[in-house]
Amino acid sequence: MRVTIYGTVTRLGRMVIAVGRSAEVKSYGFPWNCRKNVPTKLAMLDRKLFSTLVKRPALLFSLVPGVKIAHCAKEVLDGKWPQRPKSTLDDVLRTADMHYEHNEMRELYDFLKDFNDSSEPELVWRLARATYELAKASAKEDEKKRLIYAAFALSEKALKLDEGNFACHKWFAILLDEMAKYEGVKYRLQRSPEVKQHFERSIELNPRDPTSHHCLGYWYVWILEESS
Repeated sequence: MRVTIYGTVTRLGRMVIAVGRSAEVKSYGFPWNCRKNVPTKLAMLDRKLFSTLVKRPALLFSLVPGVKIAHCAKEVLDGKWPQRPKSTLDDVLRTADMHYEHNEMRELYDFLKDFNDSSEPELVWRLARATYELAKASAKEDEKKRLIYAAFALSEKALKLDEGNFACHKWFAILLDEMAKYEGVKYRLQRSPEVKQHFERSIELNPRDPTSHHCLGYWYVWILEESS
């Protein structure tokens, strides 16, 4: 650990000294007018390492005498310096859709699972879809069933969050039917009008979505086969 700290701090210390030669050095011996450039390099260092240095500044000073950057590191951790902008909802959705388009379902699920408690419907229905895709890929029947029920619960949540979202209706209908398969044919038939209703609502909200049309057509074929 000491060797790692020494190497990292030495590199950072050299950077500070080099910049300080042409900059006005104020309190803590740090070049004040280079604050805009340094955070980018500070961000490349491990935050845990900075936490250690902030808690044990004497260690830092003993390793790099005269380069007092512990205070600056603390400012970075406290958010007083410019930080990398946080990911916006659009960024998250864009990344999720990229994984889906590239058929990276495990990566998609791992990316979205941290949003399980989110109240953003666009995230919740995407997590429901990712969970369903994971269920389809599972070779274990018990795991597949568990994932299907989990996906259905997420689709219910998404629909409650936004009943004006076509995708929430579409995935609720898909996952209601998938869940109903585990409850038996009678139960599936009982819930089938509800499935149809949500597919129709999805099409009403977004007539250009091909999946909703396809699923509704499949629903009619299944009902015809069951009634014959």
